[in-house]
Amino acid sequence: MKKINVAGLVLMIICGMLAGCSWQQTSATGEDKKNVKLWVPFSGPDGPKFEEIVRSYNQSQKKYNVDLQIIPSSDYYKMVNLTLSSKNNLPDLMIMHADRIVDYATKDQLLKTSILTKSKKISEKDYHPKALQASKVNGSTYGIPLDIHPLMFYWNKDLFKKAGLDPNTPPKNAQEFRD
Repeated sequence: MKKINVAGLVLMIICGMLAGCSWQQTSATGEDKKNVKLWVPFSGPDGPKFEEIVRSYNQSQKKYNVDLQIIPSSDYYKMVNLTLSSKNNLPDLMIMHADRIVDYATKDQLLKTSILTKSKKISEKDYHPKALQASKVNGSTYGIPLDIHPLMFYWNKDLFKKAGLDPNTPPKNAQEFRD
């Protein structure tokens, strides 16, 4: 149960909190809870597990109700773009890939997470430095890492030779790959 509660805490703070948090009171159980709209692109195998985490979190406490909204991953960023541009029906929390944070943060469409990371329960020291760095823009943090995806590059040395490239010197980063 402790793991679920920790997952629930992470659930409440995951990447990319949006401007205009629309806390709403709900009394579905006869008690007032703050309703938190959470968007995720987990329409594949991660979806049911995330639903389980949210359901467990909602049952574990009486202060918040997470309204999980799974948006198909193929449409996720289209929906994010439209919603952030129109500023209508904004989610309170959302999953956002680290490579997208810079774009939305520089457009002033995300809230900084500094309020959350000042909490005694949440510390930047608890996260991998590289993952945390990916959610920072101009020294401000805009997300809290949920996971890390390693990127790997495989290359065919014969095709490198045919293209006039040195097969023993592949690109070492995204910029070299694009060049």
